Amino acid sequence: MNTPTPEQNKPTTKARDVTFKALAGVGLAVILVALGWVGIAFAKRVPSALATASAALSDITLFTGSSEKILLAAAPDTVQTEETVSVSFEHLDKDEDGSYTFTYDCKEGLLLEYVSDTKNEFIFCNTGYNFINRDNTLTLRPILDSQYLAETQIAINFIPNGSENVDVTGERTLVVLNDEFKPEDTATSSDPTMLGPEAPEGEVDGVSLVVPEGPQVPPTPTPGNQTVETFNNPETPTTRVSDPNGTADLVVRIIAIGSVDDNGNFTEKDFIDRDDKRSAVKFEVENLGTKETGSWDFEAKLPTRPSYTFKSRSQDSLFPGEKIDYTLGFDRVKSGDTSTIRITIDEDDDIVELEEDNNEIEISVEIRN
Repeated sequence: MNTPTPEQNKPTTKARDVTFKALAGVGLAVILVALGWVGIAFAKRVPSALATASAALSDITLFTGSSEKILLAAAPDTVQTEETVSVSFEHLDKDEDGSYTFTYDCKEGLLLEYVSDTKNEFIFCNTGYNFINRDNTLTLRPILDSQYLAETQIAINFIPNGSENVDVTGERTLVVLNDEFKPEDTATSSDPTMLGPEAPEGEVDGVSLVVPEGPQVPPTPTPGNQTVETFNNPETPTTRVSDPNGTADLVVRIIAIGSVDDNGNFTEKDFIDRDDKRSAVKFEVENLGTKETGSWDFEAKLPTRPSYTFKSRSQDSLFPGEKIDYTLGFDRVKSGDTSTIRITIDEDDDIVELEEDNNEIEISVEIRN
C-alpha cells in the first residue's frame, strides 16, 4: 500500500477574494461568500423599515471569489398585503446547469403565496420552494394579518445538477404593510431617531431618505436595502484530511481596514475614512485543528450609524489547514474619533474546539471625517 508523503498530506490554504457589483440603495448591505473546495458564498442583507417602491441594489457587501453571482430585484419592494410583487433575478457568469429554489425568512403573521397562470400555492418560510423557471421571474402575493409592517429577506438559491447544496444565492429585503394595523402616531418630536412626516427626500445625517408612494412611513436612519450574492472561487487542489477522532479549532484574524470599490477592489488604509463611499475590513477564518469543523457562522459588529451587527448565514465546513478570506464593506460610518470592529465566529459554541478564546477579535479603529 502506498503511504502518502508529508507533502501530499499537507493541507493547502485556500484564500479567496470577492468581486461584487452592488445595487445602489438605502443603507447597509452585506454579501457573503463561502469556502471549501467547492466554494460557496453567501451574503446577507440588512433589513430596512422603509424600502423604496422600486427595486434597488444596496451598500453593505461581503466579498470572496469569482464573478458568479445572482442579482435579485423585487418590484415593488414595499407592498401592501395581498398585492402582488414581481421578483426577478439574473445569474451572472453561470458555469453549470442546475435548478433554483425560493426561500424567505419567517416573520410573525406573514405568509407568501406563489401566483402563476396554472396555480396558486402558499410558500412556507425557511423552506426551499421549487418553482418553474421560464424567464427568471416569479410572482408573489404577501399576506400580513397581525401587524402593520413586516420585513423579510427573500432569496433565490441555485443548486447545480447532481448536488444537494446551494451554490449561489441572491437576496434582498421585501417590506409588507397592512394599513389596518397602522399606528395613529408614528413619530414624535421627542424621539431623535424619527423624522417628521414633512422631512424632505435626500440625506439627513448622511442617511439616504426616500419617501415612497402610498402609505407614508416616517423615514428613520436604519440600515437600507441589500442584495446578497454568492461567488464561486476557483478550486485549488488540496489534500483534505480530517481525523474523525480529532478536534476542530477555528481562529479569526483581522487582516486590514480600508475601503472597497463597487468591483470589490480593496484599498488598505490605517484608518476608516467617512468620505469613502464604502469602508471595509478584511479578515480570515482558519481551522487550526485536526478535524473538519462542520457548518459554522460568524458575526461582525461594525462602526456604523445606527449601530449594527451583521450575522452571516451558515458557512461550509473547513478542513484542517483550510481558511477563507472575507472583505466586508459597509457605509454610514459613525461620527467620532475612534470606534471598534469586532468579529466573532461560532458565537453559540456549536463546534467542539481545542480553543475557544481565539473565536473573537476586536480592534480599535481611527475614524477620520
